[in-house]
Amino acid sequence: FATWDGSPPRLLFPNATFYTGKRQWEHACHPHPRDRASYVPETLELLKASGRLRLIEGETHPDLDFPVSFLFFDGHSPGMAVSRLALPHGVLYFVADLIPGAAWVHIPIVMGYDRFAELTIDEKTAFLGRVMQEDAKLYFTHDPLIACAGVDMDEKGRYTAFASDIERLVLSEVAQ
Repeated sequence: FATWDGSPPRLLFPNATFYTGKRQWEHACHPHPRDRASYVPETLELLKASGRLRLIEGETHPDLDFPVSFLFFDGHSPGMAVSRLALPHGVLYFVADLIPGAAWVHIPIVMGYDRFAELTIDEKTAFLGRVMQEDAKLYFTHDPLIACAGVDMDEKGRYTAFASDIERLVLSEVAQ
């Protein structure tokens, strides 16, 4: 969306439709001073003016004709959406900032940007239980080495992320 090189923000994908949770959008438009820097007002205006912004209020959105549903969390920021894709070979969650990378699968590890860290921990605990039941995979937005991983529990009862050796090799090569 926005550039970080000093040039004005712009929408980079002219044919894209943008989906976000209604509560998250409302928070972004009227942020608390604690997280105001996370939302670029010019980008929000571009999204709104594009006519391609869709606000999600429930588990699905009527415009989407593929197997995606949404879960909402409040620990990181109010109304943050996590997408659940029901794919032919299993379930994939785009976990956004609930679990930004493989290291954050461990329950007590949270981001410094989380508005309500204890709530994030509670939400992650319940969510990872669901992930284990579904044998789902997680897609991480902020992990430079592991883009996608499964979740397991170690001998001490802690959640851990695991990725295949091939994925680790390919991603480590890309990161160099």
